Amino acid sequence: MTTIRKLVQSYDEHLKPARLYMDDLEKIVDILRDLSSQIEISAEGYGIDNVRQLPDLKVDCLHSLQIRSREPYLSLEFKPSSIWLYIDRDDAASRGTFEKIKRVVSERRRGMTWLVQNSILVGLFTGASVPLMIWSKSSSGINWAMFALGVVVMILGALWIWYGFHDRFKRYAIIVPKYRVDSPSFFRRNADNILLAFVSAVLGALATFVISKAI
Repeated sequence: MTTIRKLVQSYDEHLKPARLYMDDLEKIVDILRDLSSQIEISAEGYGIDNVRQLPDLKVDCLHSLQIRSREPYLSLEFKPSSIWLYIDRDDAASRGTFEKIKRVVSERRRGMTWLVQNSILVGLFTGASVPLMIWSKSSSGINWAMFALGVVVMILGALWIWYGFHDRFKRYAIIVPKYRVDSPSFFRRNADNILLAFVSAVLGALATFVISKAI
């Protein structure tokens, strides 16, 4: 007599860019301990016993870290270009832990990365330098102010392309080996937002100029 049984499937998700601190990592490890007592942690090629040892690596931030359990197997892997959460069996216990850990990481999502890494927007922004340079030429000569604006827009676009590529493939995951209360200064902590505010201001000024020129 044959029987039909449900096969246990694995499950995984790629999470959004995030910045985590020691507080967050300790919370993740505590959640994982409810699922398994066998926990392994590795960072930048080193095996460690506790996340509190991360400051011993003597780096300002890490981009490679893995926290995993055995029996059942769950892996949270931070890489320079991705964050991957995986369970080898999609049962109630593992899935519950999966969702709790996912929530912790999602709450630490880095804001506005969609703008920094948006190739369409950066292409439109950089391309705006071409009409500016064309409009700067007229029968009466060259409008050097408009030409200079076109050059500035092109340079900012090139910087945006470089920063977006670097952010997407080199620092997608940012692990700060400090507690949040001991985190870096305001400007270092908000470098992304300051850059975005600057780019937004330039975009706004450029849009206003183009609209006024069209009218």
